[in-house]
Amino acid sequence: MKNTKKVFKIFHLMDLEKQEKWLRSMANKGWFFQEVNTLGFYIFVKGPSRDVIYKIDFNRKIEDQKEYYELFAQCGWKSIFKKGYFNYFQYTGDVSSFTQDVNNYNDDHINWIRRSLIIMLISYGINFVCLFTVYYGQKSPYNDISSSVKIIMGCLVLISIVFVRLINSYIILKKKVKEKEYKDYYERNHFKKASSALSLLMFPVLVTILVFITFTSIYTVGGTEKAIKNRILKNDKYASYPMEKIDYMILKDFDNHRVGLYGNEQKIGMVTLNKAFLNRYNISNNFYGTLTSNQFICKDRLILGEDVYIPVYGKDEKQEIYKITLEFVDGTKNEITKDSFIRKDDYFFIFQKADKTLSKIIVYDTEDMDITDKYIK
Repeated sequence: MKNTKKVFKIFHLMDLEKQEKWLRSMANKGWFFQEVNTLGFYIFVKGPSRDVIYKIDFNRKIEDQKEYYELFAQCGWKSIFKKGYFNYFQYTGDVSSFTQDVNNYNDDHINWIRRSLIIMLISYGINFVCLFTVYYGQKSPYNDISSSVKIIMGCLVLISIVFVRLINSYIILKKKVKEKEYKDYYERNHFKKASSALSLLMFPVLVTILVFITFTSIYTVGGTEKAIKNRILKNDKYASYPMEKIDYMILKDFDNHRVGLYGNEQKIGMVTLNKAFLNRYNISNNFYGTLTSNQFICKDRLILGEDVYIPVYGKDEKQEIYKITLEFVDGTKNEITKDSFIRKDDYFFIFQKADKTLSKIIVYDTEDMDITDKYIK
């Protein structure tokens, strides 16, 4: 028969009395406490069953270790184990005549667990901000973010378990300290309870808001023309041939997306943005090229959400384009007149939703003449 055994048991961090009673009940069964690890596994040694009283003292400020243990020894307590700020003692006197004040809690217990709660709340906030940043700030058809989201969600679950235990311990401990001070904590002092809870939450909430604002400003951009221009130029300055200035920009909203055509005398580009939060967007696509001529038409293929679009954009210096026809490989056509163009000065773009392949573009003037060769080389 084994002389030792390991038992897994979880207690609220500050529910010391319950833990003491359990250790006593194990001794009555012939199993005597030796040590406990961080994961909650208690090691017991087998012996003749007898009544043993245990005491767990929480103390973060032991200035003189020798004097501390001598004081307990004078009162009949023998030190058997120490874990962090928790000191485990065994009573060596006559158990039948033992008397003790069970309310051996103080404000130092509350301050310690309060700091732990604040750290946990900050961790909570940072994880939520990271989740927001990864899911909204990085989301695009070309980014697989599922693994990152799963990792963060796993961290949130683990933090939640610890957080709930800390909250329960805090409530239990607060009640015990108030009972020791002979205050009816649950009948009176509602204002003090509310202010205490508010002060506990205020600091981590402010830190979370600060981190949220920082991450949001880094990974997203405001929806104004000026903000989008600045972000494009900022990101583009590291390119081999950066666009040094943007002379014009045309913006158009499509559901939760914003599409923009921009450029200068030498280059033209298109940017698409996904709405992340309020008036903040993340850039999902951004491409540009040099102008081939004074008058031109280009086309691309874009995915916004679950929809496929064909953007057709160009420059019409002579203002002679009346309509553009899109022909698809299945023989169908879409005719788009000048009134439907999204235009600024000489520049324009068309944004056509289509889940089929485009075969060619035909450009017509006001007299219904085919002038495609003037614009598409």
